[in-house]
Amino acid sequence: MTDELVQENGDENKTPEQKSTRNDPWYKRYPTDYRRGTRRLSLAARGAYSDLLDLMFIENSPLADDDKWMAFTLHVTCRQWRKVREELFAAGKLHIGVDGMIHNDRADKELAEREALRALRSAAARSPRRDRTET
Repeated sequence: MTDELVQENGDENKTPEQKSTRNDPWYKRYPTDYRRGTRRLSLAARGAYSDLLDLMFIENSPLADDDKWMAFTLHVTCRQWRKVREELFAAGKLHIGVDGMIHNDRADKELAEREALRALRSAAARSPRRDRTET
C-alpha cells in the first residue's frame, strides 16, 4: 500500500509503523526462548508471531482483534491470518484479554516493566537535583 493511499484513507488503514509516535528503537528479545517456544509451529506461524510481537512493542500495547486490520498489517489474506491465528492461539502464544485485545503474556510483562522504568526515569528527571559537591 502506498503512502498516498494511507493518507487518503486516514489513520484506520495505517500500519503501526506509519502511525506510531513511539521512539523506542529496541526491545528485549530472547532468541533462545523464542526458538524453544516456537519449534513446533509452522514457518508461517513463527513469522507471524515474530511480527506480532514486534507490533506489540511498536504500539506499546496489545493488538486489536480485527481480522481485516491484522491481515492488512501482516500482508496476508484474511484466510491466511485466521489459519495462523488459530495455530498461535492453540499453542498458547496469544490470547484474548478482558479488554478484547490480542495479548501475549511475556510481551505484557515486558511492556509493564518498560513503562515502570520509563515512569521512574521521568520522575527522577523532574525531581530537583542536589549539588553533587555537597556532602
